[in-house]
Amino acid sequence: MGSVSKTNPVRVYRGSQQLSHDLNTLMALEDVNGEDIWVMLRGTESEIIDMTPGQPPARRLEMCVERQYDVDFGYFVEVKRARVLDGVREAVEETLTAGVAAGALTLPVTDVIGFASGNTVIISDGTYNEEAKVKSVGEDSLTLYSDSALRRAYASGTVVRASLFYQVVDVKVPEELGPMRVVTLMQTASHEKVS
Repeated sequence: MGSVSKTNPVRVYRGSQQLSHDLNTLMALEDVNGEDIWVMLRGTESEIIDMTPGQPPARRLEMCVERQYDVDFGYFVEVKRARVLDGVREAVEETLTAGVAAGALTLPVTDVIGFASGNTVIISDGTYNEEAKVKSVGEDSLTLYSDSALRRAYASGTVVRASLFYQVVDVKVPEELGPMRVVTLMQTASHEKVS
């Protein structure tokens, strides 16, 4: 496979064989590698593969990952949006600059570079996690869609990151042993918010 251009940071979690729609369940799982790892992501030949009535289409991606990292069938992968800031490629992750109340539609963040309208963001204070959808990006804040109003209050310093969760549905065994392997990911459905 040779040298692979790494596109996104990901976090890998050990999970059950079944898809989970509860973000707190996902976040409570074991962090397999203990760090973000950089991988190359690419669309598969059939990105849209699951058209379950009443659910958004599930997408598939192929992930090229170094063999030294533990990634296996049934694991969950949090794919983080990437940006280049001061010449360094990093995850799009910031913190709240002020506390926000339950029902809030505006997230004041330390920097908006890399966030975009339509992004899914995870708001995480280490105990609770919530998923929301960005409607627009301001000079120092993210505005959420009205159906993404926060379910809980969060303090200043809470992490806000642009990411989506996928589950590993296939691990390809390469014909030749090399430093990389290819893993197929399927996007999980939108996660329930914390109540």
